[in-house]
Amino acid sequence: MKRIMMIAGSLALAACASNSGKNETPPPPAAESAPIVYAAKPTTNLFAPWLLVRDRDVADARAFDEMVRKLSLPVASDVSRVAQKNDEGRSLIVDVWKGTNMGVPPAALKKRTPQLQQAVTLAGEFAANRGEQARIIVSVSDADKPSVRKWLESGLAKGRGRFPTELQWKPLKKGDLPFVRIEPADPQYAFGPFSK
Repeated sequence: MKRIMMIAGSLALAACASNSGKNETPPPPAAESAPIVYAAKPTTNLFAPWLLVRDRDVADARAFDEMVRKLSLPVASDVSRVAQKNDEGRSLIVDVWKGTNMGVPPAALKKRTPQLQQAVTLAGEFAANRGEQARIIVSVSDADKPSVRKWLESGLAKGRGRFPTELQWKPLKKGDLPFVRIEPADPQYAFGPFSK
């Protein structure tokens, strides 16, 4: 399509340039009329910014996982490979971060270990530094909630993101293990920019 547009544009410019200084009468119209070619409006690639945020989130989630593992705490990021169509209609395979789960060992929480404090602070910082709004879901006992909130708020304060982080507290049921989950706040996050 671009090639046809370029050829049609070149022919039009050449015709204008060759006839500009002449006072000749135009040739009679041909029996067959040429097809009309419409130029497409220039559009921005809306897919590129969407893709950059997803790539950065995947890289940041993997880096976060590595830092938390060094602190000897359980962590796992959910990264899925999805096929999306960009604004040019091409299919692309994209890695999409769907969330990160960090376990909060009850023994470490009871002792308020420096490793746990650092990991929870890193979780707040990771969420606050995202290119889109994040949600943090925390499930700890009511007695541990003030300490965990303080650690999270310390990390959130270090963040340089433009979006406020949504913080949700989930009651800890008997028999459940405490956790911190960071995830995209937008339910359409995993879908392409043209799904909205």
